[in-house]
Amino acid sequence: MRVVETEWAGKKAHVAVLRDISERSRAERSRKESEKRLTLAMEVAKLGFWDIDLRTNGVTCNDKLFTILGYLPGEIEPQRVVWQQLIHPDDMPRVQQAFEAHLQGQTPGFREEFRLREKSGKWCWILSQGEVVERDHGGNPLRIIGVTENIDERKEIEERIRHISQHDPLTGLPNRAMLYEFAEHVIEGARRGDRLSAFIFVDIDRFKPINDTYGHDVGDAVLKEAASRLSACVRGEDLVGRLGGDEFLTVLAHIGTGEDAAKAARNALQFLGKPYYASGLALQVSPSIGISLFPQDGRSVEELIKNADTAMYHAKESGGNNLQFFKPEFNERMAQALRIESRLRNGLKDREFSLLYQPMIDIQRRAVVGAEALLRWPCMNLQPEQFIPVAETAGFMQTLGGWVLQEACRQQREWHDKGLFPLPISVNVSPSQFRRKDFVRSVDDALQHAGIGAEDLCIEMTESTLMTNVDEVAGVLSELKEMGIKVALDDFGTGYSSLSYLSRLPIDILKLDKSFVTGIVRSRVNVAVAEGIIALGQSLGMEIVAEGIESDEDLAFLQAHHCGRGQGFHFCKPLPTREFEQWCRTRMS
Repeated sequence: MRVVETEWAGKKAHVAVLRDISERSRAERSRKESEKRLTLAMEVAKLGFWDIDLRTNGVTCNDKLFTILGYLPGEIEPQRVVWQQLIHPDDMPRVQQAFEAHLQGQTPGFREEFRLREKSGKWCWILSQGEVVERDHGGNPLRIIGVTENIDERKEIEERIRHISQHDPLTGLPNRAMLYEFAEHVIEGARRGDRLSAFIFVDIDRFKPINDTYGHDVGDAVLKEAASRLSACVRGEDLVGRLGGDEFLTVLAHIGTGEDAAKAARNALQFLGKPYYASGLALQVSPSIGISLFPQDGRSVEELIKNADTAMYHAKESGGNNLQFFKPEFNERMAQALRIESRLRNGLKDREFSLLYQPMIDIQRRAVVGAEALLRWPCMNLQPEQFIPVAETAGFMQTLGGWVLQEACRQQREWHDKGLFPLPISVNVSPSQFRRKDFVRSVDDALQHAGIGAEDLCIEMTESTLMTNVDEVAGVLSELKEMGIKVALDDFGTGYSSLSYLSRLPIDILKLDKSFVTGIVRSRVNVAVAEGIIALGQSLGMEIVAEGIESDEDLAFLQAHHCGRGQGFHFCKPLPTREFEQWCRTRMS
């Protein structure tokens, strides 16, 4: 209400003017309540409020903005330039560009994540967003207001998520995705600089039996230790990652020659070949390593990794615990292996496999003392050394080896019924077959089902089968011995040839590999090896069987050195069942 003094009809009068301001009052109350709610919301949301007068560059802000950075309210001067000095130097160009773009009307608002320096000197991540709320008639900005919040916790969560998405959860190494991304950068840099790079593919030999025998906890411990050892073999600019399972990849960023890659691979062979200790066990494994080089072995990451994998496969084919550089001819051999693998399943289902039998001869008496059952795949016209390693790698050897054992025992029963061959049959056992927990039971079942005795069977295995854990192997061999089954160590001298395990394992027979026997007198090295193995076997009370006897000279040498038994084309080649029966009737009548 407003009162005005005036005259009315010659007399003094007071005029009162009344205005209804209830609506304005309500609006004012509403504004104040909104400001209170906004202030409360910012407090609850832990938001710092700021208001910049762009004409003076003065800054007005609430107390929360100070406390976000560890300052007391009012402890920072209310000037825009002072606050800008708190922005991380690496983030400043990006923040300034976004801020100016909004002031010029190029964006609907300002929104950036960047780092501010706290009072303690630590950098904290904040999210700041604002909007121009006042412009002059020419469109020039006069005032901008906004809010700021601390996002350190969110950034930490995002970093953990990013790390998880790029790293293997077991070993902590970069995973396949991160390896590929890094490798792309390496190749691009090598291409620009006309330099060499190397891809080293590592696979742990005989790892699956560790998982199968001792469980995944022990297997995981081995993988983590292997990852740590591999990481110690490379330079800071290189990268080691896990592709999956027991496969690892090392990318060497820049090297001078292929020998640099070979040196890194040899270091890996040395470190990975040392014993692993887990759950009270001392485990021995080794790596197979394949190497491909950029640019000669491939122009893309996929091609280089594939070729390194192919080279690794051939290192494994060569017995493992070695390295191979990629060669173009490996691809054809790998393609052949894949073709064989694709046929194996049908071959097993359609019973395409058969056994040949080769007699074992007492060299001194020229008498037959046993025979060896040898697996063949007639319809594929492949040698055993071509398809058996593929079957082992593809996981078919347990089934195939089980069939060989059962078929050899069945055939032995049939010969017994004919009164033909009262001598033991030797059966080769694959590493995967031997390491099954029910292996001894499967042997006993084969004997029982065929109705033959333990004396009718000899189990042959290679050195690599024995090397996972000697104590475990000794237990299995002891069970076979208790059953009355003899055990032969095949191809002795071509594998690890560790003399320490021979005295610990109940082995009855050492088979001298044919690579030392055939044409033995023409090689001084082979003569020395054969003499040493024969003397070793005799000193340990083992029978020695020489494989690959093909001439009178071979036989004469072995007789002179008192080798007990032999096999080879000089006596008889491997024969199908009926031909072997006829041979036996002729020689054993």
